[in-house]
Amino acid sequence: MNKQRILWFQDSAKLRTDPRDWGRLDVLTRRLIQRVGHPDFENLIVDPISHLQALQGELSTRSFSTIIDLSGQMQRQLVDIFPQTTIRGDLHLSRVRVVSSPRVDGIGHFVSLGTRQIQSLRESLDLSQTLFLDDVGWSGRTMIDAARLLGVDMEKATFAFITANMGNFGPDRPGGTRMLEQAGAQVLAGSMVQTPQDDGFHLVDFFDHPGLGRTEVFDLIIHLQSLRERLVIADETSKQSIEREIKDILTVQRETLFPKAIGTQEMKMLQSEGKVVAQNGLNKNSFFDRNIPNWLMPSFSRRVRQQQLREHKTEICETIRELQEVSREQEVSHETRLDFVGENGRLKRERM
Repeated sequence: MNKQRILWFQDSAKLRTDPRDWGRLDVLTRRLIQRVGHPDFENLIVDPISHLQALQGELSTRSFSTIIDLSGQMQRQLVDIFPQTTIRGDLHLSRVRVVSSPRVDGIGHFVSLGTRQIQSLRESLDLSQTLFLDDVGWSGRTMIDAARLLGVDMEKATFAFITANMGNFGPDRPGGTRMLEQAGAQVLAGSMVQTPQDDGFHLVDFFDHPGLGRTEVFDLIIHLQSLRERLVIADETSKQSIEREIKDILTVQRETLFPKAIGTQEMKMLQSEGKVVAQNGLNKNSFFDRNIPNWLMPSFSRRVRQQQLREHKTEICETIRELQEVSREQEVSHETRLDFVGENGRLKRERM
């Protein structure tokens, strides 16, 4: 029986790092996987560069009225291909999670622009043939929300990803590619993955948190991991007790684990400004955050073992600190900027 693949997406980590440091980033990524990767899964690094080259080549044969770069990191790779096309990189949607819940449920998106700014974009841009661009297209929800905010007709929109999901999440739940195509949109990708055979996590979400390199913070992560492992085998009564303990830790240690989390009232204010798109309302007396560390996600807890985390804690923390150092935002000079359109630039939907 083939092992499920766990994909470690380097996309945002690599795109914001100086190309001269990519080799070191690769070494650190491999080291982290060696210390963390569960032996029951096949752990693979997804380097975005060749897939971005493939996507760039496909895009270069087309024309668009406006390009919306939801990643905020690919404008400099597009400007030479589309010198006359308006490229906007200021609209971002980040997944909102209830971080006072033991399941850290996702309930919608934070939006970088408010209602008035969105309206200004709708009035000033030619959205007749819009290209929406992002790094990884997993469920398709981010793209659908972005198109809805801008009032873009799905049948006239193109959605492009460095990597897109062509699988499903269940018999009646299509993944990102199929969901967008069923809505009438065109989907392009430099590479394709397929759920449920594939699962994946952004590398940057393993280290892009101010306290993650500290051993006392990682001790909390290990404790939460041990509780979630107990949760899997517990009876119903024990599950309720364990979930309460997880919730207590998340709440009491909120400033350590989620230093940027905000409460329900602040969320309601942001929602009134159009900066929160909530799918199922806002939980009362709760705290919310975006892009939380993978270590705190229940989905990742099923892909790792607390014993490994405990045995390799010192090395893992050291690797996290080095990843934080090497991938800090840097101004990439013209001399070091990579030309992403290469020989294989016309490849489309390359299966990884």
